[in-house]
Amino acid sequence: MRKKYLTPILLILFGAALAVASFFASSVNAVWFWFLLVAGIAVSLAGLYELWQAFKRPGEPGGGVSEPEGREPPEYRKKRAMLSKPEWEFYSLLKDFLSPEHFDILPETALLSVIDKLTQTGYRNELFRIADFCIADAKSTEPLLLIELNDASHNRADRRERDRRVAEICERAGMPLVVFSLDEASDAGYVKKTLKRYL
Repeated sequence: MRKKYLTPILLILFGAALAVASFFASSVNAVWFWFLLVAGIAVSLAGLYELWQAFKRPGEPGGGVSEPEGREPPEYRKKRAMLSKPEWEFYSLLKDFLSPEHFDILPETALLSVIDKLTQTGYRNELFRIADFCIADAKSTEPLLLIELNDASHNRADRRERDRRVAEICERAGMPLVVFSLDEASDAGYVKKTLKRYL
């Protein structure tokens, strides 16, 4: 057993022992019963937390599970550009008519950066979805508008469901969301006219 798991497991066992001992102490003194029970639960929870942390951070020194022996670690590569060609062309179009003194154009913005979740019900991890662009107030950084560019991949069933959820979340949050097809996004007049409704 790896040393990093030994301490958390010992803490859990010790906490469990204290909790069991509390039931024997209950016949002697109620104060000892509650003291041992609370101490046992606290120690066990501390051990569980440490064990969770050890599994949670793979690859970090002193924590997590490394790659199984014999398996090559995953490879990574820096992207050549953050934006695809259509996204870059749309970004350039936005820069042409949105004043940098008033607006910031933020590509690849996670919903988590612009929307707070107030309850714990509903979709899980939905705020990790990415919008193609966010228009924010240059002075206050308040997010004003999200923009999505839809290519043919958005016709797939999984993408349609993803788009539906994003639209629902934005509507509930009061966050304007504008969706352009690639043809619409290439029409500067149409884009400007559409965004003027929100900005």
